[in-house]
Amino acid sequence: FNKYGYAMNKIMERVKDLAIMHSCISHPEDRKEVYQRFKNFVAQKFGYQLEEFAMQLHFQNSSMKRYSLKRKIRQIEQKIRKCQEIWERYAPPDWDC
Repeated sequence: FNKYGYAMNKIMERVKDLAIMHSCISHPEDRKEVYQRFKNFVAQKFGYQLEEFAMQLHFQNSSMKRYSLKRKIRQIEQKIRKCQEIWERYAPPDWDC
């Protein structure tokens, strides 16, 4: 059983649910609220970790550790892009906030 893969699937499902909810809501203020929930959710799951790695990279002198941190940063950025792709697929672009 892959706990990490399961957790990532659950995160992506939550993003999809928020995008679908956004597409079903007709009131603009409610759509903005759901969009903000999406942004906060992604920031909570990935953004803070990304900031932490970027700060560590800034102060790191070892080339091996810098390489490792850059790799981790790229992986997190890929996950954030995947969340954005899911959002764009299920939330109509003309309703973006």
